[in-house]
Amino acid sequence: SLCGGWQHTVRGGRKGRMASESQAREGSSATASVPMSLYPAQDMVSPFLKNKYEREAGRYWNMFYQRNQKNFFKDRHYLEREFSVLNEGHNSGDGRSGGRMLLEIGCGVGNTVFPLVEGHGDLKVHCCDFSKEAVRLVKAHEKYDEARINAFVCDVTSDDLLDNVPAGSVDITTLIFVISAIPPEKLEQSIANIAKTLRPGAHVLVRDYGTGDLAEERLDKKKATRKLGENYYVRGDGTFCVYFSEESLTRAFESAGFKTVSMKTCKREIENRRQQVTMKRNWVQAVFQYVGTEEEAVVEYEWHREHESSAAIFLDGAEERNTHEEEVTVCKNLDRVSLVSISKEHMHSVHSTGLMLWDGAKALSEIISSCADDFKGKNVIELGCGCSPLSAIALSASGAASVAATDGNPEALKMLQDNLDMNSAKFDFMSSLSVRRLRWDSGEDLGGFSGKRYDAIVASDVLYIEEAIPALFQAAARLLAEEGYFLICYTPRRAIEEKALLYAEKAGLKSTEVLPSFQQQLERQGRKSTMRLLQFVSGAKH
Repeated sequence: SLCGGWQHTVRGGRKGRMASESQAREGSSATASVPMSLYPAQDMVSPFLKNKYEREAGRYWNMFYQRNQKNFFKDRHYLEREFSVLNEGHNSGDGRSGGRMLLEIGCGVGNTVFPLVEGHGDLKVHCCDFSKEAVRLVKAHEKYDEARINAFVCDVTSDDLLDNVPAGSVDITTLIFVISAIPPEKLEQSIANIAKTLRPGAHVLVRDYGTGDLAEERLDKKKATRKLGENYYVRGDGTFCVYFSEESLTRAFESAGFKTVSMKTCKREIENRRQQVTMKRNWVQAVFQYVGTEEEAVVEYEWHREHESSAAIFLDGAEERNTHEEEVTVCKNLDRVSLVSISKEHMHSVHSTGLMLWDGAKALSEIISSCADDFKGKNVIELGCGCSPLSAIALSASGAASVAATDGNPEALKMLQDNLDMNSAKFDFMSSLSVRRLRWDSGEDLGGFSGKRYDAIVASDVLYIEEAIPALFQAAARLLAEEGYFLICYTPRRAIEEKALLYAEKAGLKSTEVLPSFQQQLERQGRKSTMRLLQFVSGAKH
């Protein structure tokens, strides 16, 4: 478990970003001044994780579309009923010259674009999405027509829309469940980006999540792992969502040079008869008109009763966790180890990766078992073991003088202890094994070890978030004996090894050649291409 209990959701934000150079510089300096705690406050996600979700938003949305393809959202055939401006200027011609121009922000896989193009022969469409995978799916659609549709990847909070859309050319922009995926501090600049593409008098059509929605209430009950700010949350899959009131939505657009044509809050109760539950769904719906350089009359629109039940609904049901029990072979001479963990198929819906069993833990435990003489009689500590008892059991079986299995996440530690208890009847050599809480950046936790130094430190799959690596090596440097070594088994990721070497050196540790016996065992496992080893010693000795 990263950082000995790192509260990490592998998943992440969506569709758009824009900032001028000066704004970007101001944003960077502001971010730098925020204290980066590795552990979240009780009432809100930590600043570190908030920044991580926003920084990796594109990756989370790509994973969303890779996972769901075209199957998550239904086509939005209700839009003409809800936004009568879409019906103005409609004709039966093919509209490939002199027709209306529509810009769809956050097009997803085309659930808005294709119904509109099919029903309105005068429309030409520019459509974009934050996710490369979503745009790929749009272009692969059987109804994609390059003569009428221009699909492109765009982060509306940072990429200039004018790179793909002529200035002042757009008649209608649709934002259907999109601005909720834009960080609140970047909404104003995103609207300004859109405004550059609009002709005077053009309309922006908005439909998005409203405050008081059932999903918001559910997320708010999990503030410590879900709340990013006021009415701003991260879902179980790493994507985030802002919930709007009529006032906040109006303020955002009118401050950017728009007039509010119409605004309403839609409320709908959806009854699940099977579960005997009534779900209250809220969303806001609005039309804004861009004033530009010409003042134009504001048209009153007649709103129709909500009939469409296929609107995008993002419930946080992904939080439901399914644990499973398995048996793992650590050593031919030992009984199989029984353990309970959360299946990795739920990796995008749990807040701590330490609740799952990772390949690194299996690989490391097999190395320890096969190289027992390298650990016999030594005091050994495992950092960030999560719920896995494999390495701790392997170390005890190898004859280590003492074994400390540590993690910073109380939930992972409880699962670890349960797993050890489950195996206690099988193995009578675990009397020297202890389970202790250790958050790598906690002076209090480190102080609890009373200056004890360990002959060997081991860890697996702990190098997947760069911001956590400095604390990892600082903790290891504090715990490692002068003649000891620190062994890490990890899944290789983008340039992570170079960063690990840099932070280790800064912490006073020196990279050294991995013991041949360790490397040979990794190769015998057939994991040479998927797992790697790093070994460090105390820099004070060298």
